[in-house]
Amino acid sequence: MTDQIHLRLGARPWCPADTARPGKVLNFYDIPLAGILRQHRRYFLFECLEGETQDASLWTYVPIARRDARRLAQLTGDRLVDAMHAAYRQQSIMVAVAVDGRIEFGECVNVRTEETYRADVKSAVKAKADRDSSAVDGLLAAV
Repeated sequence: MTDQIHLRLGARPWCPADTARPGKVLNFYDIPLAGILRQHRRYFLFECLEGETQDASLWTYVPIARRDARRLAQLTGDRLVDAMHAAYRQQSIMVAVAVDGRIEFGECVNVRTEETYRADVKSAVKAKADRDSSAVDGLLAAV
């Protein structure tokens, strides 16, 4: 079993699969924008990185230890934000693009540092979109 969260296309990003169990919501604005999920006995920090008020949004899912999930659930303010950003450090994360509140695709991304995680995520999503577009163009050309 992989360390990454399993996504279901069409699922809501704050509950990204039938097997994901919502936990503590850390940030809420009309919808949960950050929080803790549990899936297959593993914990994940989820966060909407961009687009929370737009048709398309970018979401991340970071594997975290149980003790980190408990600690995050107790933090607030700047300490919470700092702890959330630190969770991205030097690991692979799952990124999802949601359109109209539903997951359209996911991609695993290697994050170099907590300072570059946003750029790493955006770069990976753009590369995935370019690959998918090229594949569709190739299929259409073959028809």
